[in-house]
Amino acid sequence: MLRFTTLFLLVLAIGVTWMVAPLFSLAGLQSMFQPGVGADPWATSMVLLSILTFVAGFWAAFLSQVLPVTWAGEAAGLPLSTDSSGALHVQMPNFPPLHLLHILALFVPFLMYFAVALAGATTAAVTIGWLLIFAALIGGPLWILQRRRAGHFDFELHSADVSVPAMHGRKVAERIARKEIDGVHMWRIVRRGRGGGAFYRVSLKTKSGGEPMLAEWRADYERAQAFASWLSKRLGVACVDKC
Repeated sequence: MLRFTTLFLLVLAIGVTWMVAPLFSLAGLQSMFQPGVGADPWATSMVLLSILTFVAGFWAAFLSQVLPVTWAGEAAGLPLSTDSSGALHVQMPNFPPLHLLHILALFVPFLMYFAVALAGATTAAVTIGWLLIFAALIGGPLWILQRRRAGHFDFELHSADVSVPAMHGRKVAERIARKEIDGVHMWRIVRRGRGGGAFYRVSLKTKSGGEPMLAEWRADYERAQAFASWLSKRLGVACVDKC
């Protein structure tokens, strides 16, 4: 069953598409590109592209909610790799490129309208505005993918210690000796308001009392439990379910 947020995004995407559809009909395009009417054809084309990008942002937002998230295998389906030293890398859940894409597609086109408002829809202003949109739409997701490949989100298991990535409030990666790890904990938190709901967190429990968080899943107890169980077996410590 679709959640309210997902249903709202679907209705919004359909509504926005319905509103702008006349612009892209044959009659609409002919009137917009009629000689002597409005801006020059290049500027008009760029504005239309920005509108298409804006509409695509709503559909990307909807798809990011409904696309099935499947996982199987060890580490709850998280990507695994081994470096040259033999250390096992587990990529922790991070910001999906599709989510960033729909956010950029929804908000970056306003740069186009801002440029047009200031410069009067000149060819130069519209071209620069579109280049900014293109750079953001391509560069943002590529930046996240590059950080993934560079291992910025990797939890590393070495023979003598582990490395916790610089996420969840940590500015730098944190190394913890394996002998100091007392267990793997999992607990449930509930957030109120927009974007709220039940979240399941997995963290390490150290003998000094620290509890660095590793991962968090929204409304997915099974996956959080699978990862916590896998990790506890890898580290040879107890898994404590506080949910």
